[in-house]
Amino acid sequence: MSKKVNLSFKEGRTFLYIITVGILFILIIISIILYNREKYFDLVLLLLLSVAVILFVLLYLLKINKLNNISFDEQFVYVNFQEKVFKRSEIEDIKYYFFAASFIKFKSDNKKYYFLLEQNELFSRKKKYILTPPR
Repeated sequence: MSKKVNLSFKEGRTFLYIITVGILFILIIISIILYNREKYFDLVLLLLLSVAVILFVLLYLLKINKLNNISFDEQFVYVNFQEKVFKRSEIEDIKYYFFAASFIKFKSDNKKYYFLLEQNELFSRKKKYILTPPR
């Protein structure tokens, strides 16, 4: 019997929220310091950067309601704890993103399944943990 490997990050939603709040908190502190030192030009640039960061993060946080749990073994890929089962040969496309929602797409189902990648598995560089589409 083959061991099933979980590709999804279990606490992914909380992890993204903590990172977003942390970034915003740091930007607020820097803004207050710049305002007190009367560096208004730098403050405006920082506020524009803050808006860009918020919009970039929101782009990926909007996918958070579509997150799935993806796991796989030697023959099959399981979506949401065996709610849907696909053969590994059915993988059409898979994209891995670092602090964003990754996705997997299958040939038989024309739908993208978003998931948060387990960062420890990605950094370990073990090939058995990285799911690749067939060539």
